[in-house]
Amino acid sequence: MRFLVFILFFIVLSCQHDKPSFNAPPKGNAPSSSLLKSDSIIAEQDTGLIIYLTFDDGPYKTTPKIVSVLEKENIKSSFFIIGAQRDRSPLFDSIYRRNLQNPMFRFYNHSYSHAITKGRIKKYYKNPENVLADIEKNRAYIPSTSKMIRLPGKTIWRTGIRKRKDKMTAGLLDLMDEKKIDDRIMGWDFSWKKEMSKDVSRVDTLITKIIKKSKKKKPYSNHVVILTHDYLYNSKTALENLTYLIDQLKNKYHCSFRWAEEYPN
Repeated sequence: MRFLVFILFFIVLSCQHDKPSFNAPPKGNAPSSSLLKSDSIIAEQDTGLIIYLTFDDGPYKTTPKIVSVLEKENIKSSFFIIGAQRDRSPLFDSIYRRNLQNPMFRFYNHSYSHAITKGRIKKYYKNPENVLADIEKNRAYIPSTSKMIRLPGKTIWRTGIRKRKDKMTAGLLDLMDEKKIDDRIMGWDFSWKKEMSKDVSRVDTLITKIIKKSKKKKPYSNHVVILTHDYLYNSKTALENLTYLIDQLKNKYHCSFRWAEEYPN
């Protein structure tokens, strides 16, 4: 009997000795460096970024090519429209009307004239009443439900979470408050430069800046507004680079795309 007990004790002891530890994997079974690298990439990609892709100064002759890219990518996109562009060209007007019912697009107010003062933005904002009249005139050229504005040449904000004005626009924003005009004004966080339409490495630099901003520990730092312009896509390379930007943000960093009107209020 004692002999049987001794044998059983020896078997149990042997089993415990062979049992692998969950805290320290046995030699030869340690995770490979490639697996660790893969895990870090997944963490980097999980940004929770929300992108607002906005196009200014349309409609324009290049707009249909932009639309082709956006339809293929199937993302929400925002267009800030200039009324004078529609008036100056039946072609531009037809391009606008053709895309008005696209379920993935929204159209907003970018003023009627876009400060046509030969680049003298300061002169445009000198008279707040005239600027407001220019904005109000443009309401006839955009959907009646559109309540978002982008000011010409100014990254000014007037939303529930962001407010920014400068000396030039202070009078306009005060006038809007006085008249109880509740339209929101959207600026931008990053802009698509002319060089990005030619050099994809510049697009990579833009993406790096976007991801860096999303990691800042500030309220709504994961909401990023990108400004670009219809007229910048007049070449095959420019359209390919736009596609590259969207694909990287959507597929590598798992960003979601929303309309300007969905920006947190």
